[in-house]
Amino acid sequence: MIERSFDYRRINRLVVWPLIISSRIIYLIESNGSGDIGLWTFHNYEDGLMIHADMTLDCRGQRAVESAKNSFKWIFDNSEIKKIYARISVENRAASFIAISSGMKFFYCDKHFRFYEVNHEFCS
Repeated sequence: MIERSFDYRRINRLVVWPLIISSRIIYLIESNGSGDIGLWTFHNYEDGLMIHADMTLDCRGQRAVESAKNSFKWIFDNSEIKKIYARISVENRAASFIAISSGMKFFYCDKHFRFYEVNHEFCS
């Protein structure tokens, strides 16, 4: 199950970077029956939102793919956003696999990062 959270203590337990408290950032928490297993963070980027994932070991592989799809659907159903972007290190093959498997399309690569995007039509 995925839900938006403003509970910054709960969010802080899932992040591996310094937590940013801002109304401009959307935090979606993925949970299963026994607890929180992942966090999707969205912030403004160009004409859409940039996504960032922090997943526990309980949210890997196919479970992470389904969670990503759920986060896309939540954003497209609950906002006017039409596009979501991801910036993934070229060394992070697992994250690139999740991005592609969840419906994102590769569109650009530089020396250090691959960029992916998904449009709102994906969830229509």
